[in-house]
Amino acid sequence: MVAFAEFPLTAIDAVDGSSTGTSAIKEQTIHSLTILGWSKYQPGLAPPFDFYADNPYERIMKSDKKEMSDEEVSWSAITDRYKFEYLDDYDAKLLEYVRDGIPDHDAIKEAAEHQDAEVTKREAHDAIKTGFNPFHGSFADNVDEVAQSIRQALETHHKYVSLGTLHASVLMLKSMDRNEDALALIKFFETNQDASFWEPENEPFEGPIHDLDVQSALLANKAKVVEEFDLEKELLEVSRSLNSERIKRIADQITPDALYSLIKARENESMRAIIYVGLEFARIGNASEDMLKIVSATKQALGMIAQESKLNAARVKKYGINPEIQTAAKRKDSRSSPLKEAKEKGRPANQCE
Repeated sequence: MVAFAEFPLTAIDAVDGSSTGTSAIKEQTIHSLTILGWSKYQPGLAPPFDFYADNPYERIMKSDKKEMSDEEVSWSAITDRYKFEYLDDYDAKLLEYVRDGIPDHDAIKEAAEHQDAEVTKREAHDAIKTGFNPFHGSFADNVDEVAQSIRQALETHHKYVSLGTLHASVLMLKSMDRNEDALALIKFFETNQDASFWEPENEPFEGPIHDLDVQSALLANKAKVVEEFDLEKELLEVSRSLNSERIKRIADQITPDALYSLIKARENESMRAIIYVGLEFARIGNASEDMLKIVSATKQALGMIAQESKLNAARVKKYGINPEIQTAAKRKDSRSSPLKEAKEKGRPANQCE
């Protein structure tokens, strides 16, 4: 193992310098690099790299069939002792680094952060489950402890709590006559969760929401989804999917002013992408009313831009917008006939001739 002391621990530096915050990923980095470095620098004693790539369940099947060689039995004992049973995605990146000697800092950092997020998520779920232990673990008269433990677990790890779990917890608290805790828990999630949390459609395997207070919070926060409507994102996504529901959603909320602001705030490809998406529905032979509404709003927005200057008027022509024709049409519409003037002023039509 002396040779490994000279091994450059660039991967550890990459993880230490990243935004990764837990010690678990750093411990895994050191643990994995140790055994992988051992395989590189003392191949006669340590398992070869190919051995780590094997699925551990395949090794068990081999051992049951007595197909493992003496070396493989020895290597399995080593990996079992070091609790290094298989390569996850992060270990695979470390193996590439150790084997090739060329560190890909970005790839190592990305894999480390992904692995760390998975570890954090798993630990949070375990902590939430533990929070219900006072309820499930005894028949003691400990309602205060049960309510406090449930609230603390869910509030501390709220990022990893589903709407279904919140709903079940509220029902449980209310069944114990802890309405005050149930309402406080709902209020906490209203304050600390974004609008997407309150969409039951995001949890297709959860049951329906029966509790009236949770339903009320769900409806109140659904309104925020409308407020947070991202016109650019919706337009670009619907251009790929042509989803009729999303097209209707855009048509219900789009306005020439909103589209004008969106176009003016962008340049080059991002600007042109918005314009083309807004106009492309006009090319569809059986375009729906919602599609035509989007086209109309886009043309009006471009018309508003054209009115700003002769330069912009020239620019919008390539999108099929002719400010001169539009202006002439407006003038024609604005002219009042003698009959119309007579009606407006309350005079007989023959007095206008």
